[in-house]
Amino acid sequence: MPDLKAKLRRTENAVEAIIFGTRWLLAPAYMVLIGCLALLTYKTFEEFFQLIFGVHFFAEGQAISQVLVIVDLILVMNLVLMVLFVGYVNFVSKIHPPDEREEDWPAWMEYLDYSGLKVQLLGSIIAVSAISILRMVVELSAGGAVRREEFLWICVFHMVFLVSVLVIAVVNKLKETHEHAARTK
Repeated sequence: MPDLKAKLRRTENAVEAIIFGTRWLLAPAYMVLIGCLALLTYKTFEEFFQLIFGVHFFAEGQAISQVLVIVDLILVMNLVLMVLFVGYVNFVSKIHPPDEREEDWPAWMEYLDYSGLKVQLLGSIIAVSAISILRMVVELSAGGAVRREEFLWICVFHMVFLVSVLVIAVVNKLKETHEHAARTK
């Protein structure tokens, strides 16, 4: 019987090692996110050059709208970067910066976990959504046409995002309170 238990334990250890090793299957997906960042960087410069070369022809509202497109792209890039760092660190492996680069290490890397990432992501999505609403308002003020239904739906989605981040923040706070109470017992 002890021999059977030892074999079962070795089998269990082997299965767990395989399961644990599968986290590395995520690494190529994070490389895809790096490619997405490169493409978004290219798109940001493309929009910037359109702004530079079109600024003489743009009305004020068009110029502001073009700048908001660039801001939107940068917010999405920040969002992708957060997913890249936090996802990799939480699910694949720790990142160990070389000593000389430790001063460049983002402060949020020390405390942002997967739960906090959800709040940060929703915060970024809310910012992107707010920029979309602002772009529509700029178009309206410049005499442009904005479809009422489209504007209404963007506002509804914005409110859904706001409520979602509030619910997640409350759940995270309750979780922290519960974990703190469990540790102090």
